[in-house]
Amino acid sequence: MENPQHDFEMELGFPKNIDQAVKILSKNNLIPKYEFYQNEDFIILDVFHKKKSDDELNIQFEKDSVQIKISNASGKTELNLEHLYKDIVPERSTYKTYTTKIELKLLKKSRGISWNQLLLTGSSSQSLSTPGIFNFVLFAKITCDIPNLYLISAAYPTSNIKKKNWDLIEKEIEKEDALNDGGSEVSSLFSKIYKDSDDDTRRAMMKSYIESNGTTLSTNWNEVKKGPVSVKPPQGMEPKQMAKSKNHTNHNQNSKAHRNGIKKPVRHRYSSLRGVDRKFMRNQRFSKRGSRNALLTKRREAAKATASA
Repeated sequence: MENPQHDFEMELGFPKNIDQAVKILSKNNLIPKYEFYQNEDFIILDVFHKKKSDDELNIQFEKDSVQIKISNASGKTELNLEHLYKDIVPERSTYKTYTTKIELKLLKKSRGISWNQLLLTGSSSQSLSTPGIFNFVLFAKITCDIPNLYLISAAYPTSNIKKKNWDLIEKEIEKEDALNDGGSEVSSLFSKIYKDSDDDTRRAMMKSYIESNGTTLSTNWNEVKKGPVSVKPPQGMEPKQMAKSKNHTNHNQNSKAHRNGIKKPVRHRYSSLRGVDRKFMRNQRFSKRGSRNALLTKRREAAKATASA
């Protein structure tokens, strides 16, 4: 009997690592592609599979795993996702079938906690010798079982055609950090000098560094305290004043206020009595009448006194 692994190696090319294996398996439609997203309560897992009339679907939910079996006339595909990132509630997890995919809704046992990845352990850089977490079985043109292959879906799935090599980007960042660490030795030297110095030396270092805009660092307080420290730029450069930012001005505000004129509120000779208490208005009317009569009486008496004299 021929070795199934040999058949797999002859037909597809045996993968050297997980990334190559995923590419080969997805390209030859040996495993269904899948991706996931989440909300506070559910993990929504989309397994991309074109529905056929003779499909027999069997999905089993466990607290830390999901098993999907798809059988039809062309063969059988089994997808085991073991050791999920967090536990789920199997009794309340459901699935729906569509023409192009199978949607699984996994209820989180710990709600409100975000999953960084779908599976708990491993990464795409591990070798094929890792114990099996992702298995597939194909009974079709070739019969092949690789129990030591597993796959972790990306934490942030994307539909973009151009994929980014995050391992390469991480190496470039580490290289840049290594180059930037070259100046840390000088900084640590100055920090040590400042830490071991007396108060006058510290005062001189701070004053000279601030007043010279970082171009001078002196430890002689007797010289620095005499006056402001001048800026001494490197050779071939000249210092320039930093432009000051101004966020507000009163310029033209007076003209803007008088564009339509300063309008005063209209004042009437007699103010409105609308809403004034009726008893108050009646008493005021009697009071005004009495005051008017008293004034007329006083004027008559004054006229009589003048006429008799």
